[in-house]
Amino acid sequence: MIDQLRYTVRLVHWSPMAIVAAVALALGTVAELGGAHLPAALAVAVIGGVAASVALSLDDPAHALLRPLPIGLGRRMAWRVAVAAPIALAGWLALDHFGTWSAEPALGGTGMNALVALTTTGVAVVLVAHRRRPDAAAAVGAAAALGWALLHLLPLGPLADPATVWMGHPWAVTALASTVALLAARR
Repeated sequence: MIDQLRYTVRLVHWSPMAIVAAVALALGTVAELGGAHLPAALAVAVIGGVAASVALSLDDPAHALLRPLPIGLGRRMAWRVAVAAPIALAGWLALDHFGTWSAEPALGGTGMNALVALTTTGVAVVLVAHRRRPDAAAAVGAAAALGWALLHLLPLGPLADPATVWMGHPWAVTALASTVALLAARR
């Protein structure tokens, strides 16, 4: 088990998480030095970026090589999520609670719940996309998580409710995405 953890830590792409954290921290520092508050749009963009970085950590370039082994896709992805998601969530908490800005008011008090919903959605999309395009599955999952978060920033009128369901009903989105991820991982 320790060997599996060590190999998984080496396989996870950490640079997207580091880039999102560095950019958010830099913007927060610049805003604090300027005496301004960061807009809610930045909080939404950062939460989408954190969720997308977890999806990008699920990139599986050795899929063709590992396919015949008895360790299935679901188990490999579960290890990667178990390693990457806590780091991303801890980074979000550090940025949100100890940083220069707080996203909770911008996200209606559902910051952590919304992050879990978007992250779970990104993971589910990666697992579903892995069936057809394993080489692009992580990018598709990241685009889905980030794109859904950024839809909140568009003036969508009557389409605003479906576009922001991850903020309004994060646990329903998490439950649905978890079910889809489990079904996709069983193949």
